[in-house]
Amino acid sequence: MFKFTVFLSGWVLMLGLWVPSAHAQNPQGLDLGEPMDVGELVLAAGKSRIVTAPVNLTQVVVGNPDVADVRMLSSRRVLLVANRSGRTNLAFRGADNQMVAMLDLVVTHDIDGIKRKLHELLPDERDLQVRSSNSMVILSGQVSDTYAMDTALAAARSFAGDNDVRNLLQVGGGQQVMLEVRIAEVKRNSLKALGISTTITGSSGSRTAEISTGLPLSVTPFVDGLFTWPDLLLRLEALETRGLAKTLAEPNIVALSGQEGSFLAGGEFPVPVLQSGGSDAITVEFKEYGVGLLFTPMVLSSSKINLRLQTEVSTIDFENATSVAGTSVPALNTRRTGTTIELADGQSFVIAGLLQENMNNVLNQVPGLGSVPILGALFRSTEFRRNETELAIVVRARLVAPSTADVRLPTDNIIAPSDIDQYLLGTLEHREISPASNTTGGLEGSFGHEL
Repeated sequence: MFKFTVFLSGWVLMLGLWVPSAHAQNPQGLDLGEPMDVGELVLAAGKSRIVTAPVNLTQVVVGNPDVADVRMLSSRRVLLVANRSGRTNLAFRGADNQMVAMLDLVVTHDIDGIKRKLHELLPDERDLQVRSSNSMVILSGQVSDTYAMDTALAAARSFAGDNDVRNLLQVGGGQQVMLEVRIAEVKRNSLKALGISTTITGSSGSRTAEISTGLPLSVTPFVDGLFTWPDLLLRLEALETRGLAKTLAEPNIVALSGQEGSFLAGGEFPVPVLQSGGSDAITVEFKEYGVGLLFTPMVLSSSKINLRLQTEVSTIDFENATSVAGTSVPALNTRRTGTTIELADGQSFVIAGLLQENMNNVLNQVPGLGSVPILGALFRSTEFRRNETELAIVVRARLVAPSTADVRLPTDNIIAPSDIDQYLLGTLEHREISPASNTTGGLEGSFGHEL
């Protein structure tokens, strides 16, 4: 009858399978070889191995029965069954309680099974590595995108569970994203206004009558003429305006993948706010205006970037100002867009566009008389407005890395003027003779804006 004794062992789990050369191994069994031979055997949890001893065995001692179990098949053959991940050792004793062999047993998760499954799911991921450390499964190396990383984690956790998988994977490609935004807007407006007011006076004895037609223009006229006759007064008001406005903003900002970046170039203006509750107290709030950018990049792979962004261009509009507590508060003319897109490194995307045309034509006249051809112009006024707006917002994402090269700044070539420059030459900055043009490219030579 065989006797089994259990004792605890605190060995640390080691990787790989190492057995001394004296052990003769095959996929189904393990030969212990000479007496007192010591080795190590690695088994996946749920797997088994037959151990063959050179002499008859009377006792097999398992250090941690929770890790592995033994079953005697014969006096020289023992079946090892790996229960769960961990490390233990086994002592084989023969006649007269003599030590036959000591065997360290390392039970890991099914690393080979995980590798086969990952190769089946991700055949193109060549740098994906799977290792075992104690009771943990470690995934390391580099994958092409976040989808491959999520797939690898899900496959490993299906074998080892959620708590026994450690993720050391890195997504290929740069992890810092520079976002270049171009906001281009062109506004055209035109206004034509013509107004004629007529005043006719007449008298009969002590009675006097006066008839006036026409309404003043809603805009300040450029021409204001007054023509008088004994009983007739004509007032002519005319205006024609044309305007063109161009806005170009190009904010650039760099952010780490998964982190939010923000940018604001503009300012804040005060807005008086009346307090509720019947009090006349006034507080001041500040509203932002200018060019604003808020985005969160996510590098999916070396060739794909996900962007969640919001961009805004706002300008102060005094024409639509309002009054709060006797203080004139300007309005804001705002162009804002927010979206989520995917694009490759260096690609551009037009995320928003606007083509708007507004036309307003107003005719004021005396009923009947204003419809008379030619002479009816004396009894009516007209006002025509037309506004056109074209807007396009373009974004470009680039994967970037820090540079050790010196960076040229816009202030590098600004030199304070000397007394001769300012008082005699009338220049606001000192000007040096520009070097010869650089035909090989780069930033040397004349560049930038000159006012």
